Amino acid sequence: MKTLIQSVYEIADAQNYMSMDRTQSSVFQTSLEDNKVLKDLAKSEGKEWTRKYIKDTLLNDYSKKKRHPPAQL
Repeated sequence: MKTLIQSVYEIADAQNYMSMDRTQSSVFQTSLEDNKVLKDLAKSEGKEWTRKYIKDTLLNDYSKKKRHPPAQL
């Protein structure tokens, strides 16, 4: 079973989150917030499924990792 982070990152990749403008990003965040599967997964992992958590934690981390991937050895 995928983790919450894996699930959100997979959806963000599929929806091309990094190319979204501010309006599109807001709509995307709403779709994540309303996603029952993600809500249930967050609950099972003890996470509070709020827009603030989605935006400030998950998508912020996702964006940083996409902009600055780790160097390959």
